[in-house]
Amino acid sequence: MPSFPVGWAFNIDNDASWHASARGSILVGAAAVSESFFHDFIVVEKHEFGDLRFDVRVLLVVTQDFEKERRIQLGMKDLILRRK
Repeated sequence: MPSFPVGWAFNIDNDASWHASARGSILVGAAAVSESFFHDFIVVEKHEFGDLRFDVRVLLVVTQDFEKERRIQLGMKDLILRRK
């Protein structure tokens, strides 16, 4: 992750089972960012081991008013993957 916005909390779990996860959320409404912030936001290095194949899944929760949430599920087909 190139930068952490002020007012955000992040947790990265590098589980020994080869299933890592990352979670980020804002702590206050003033820390909200536009969708353009997430362009080139995360760099993930691809590793495959044994029968485990590389996969990325994203659950994005968005809101405009902090009352109603919309959950968007993204998979490999929805992401832009490129060589470093």
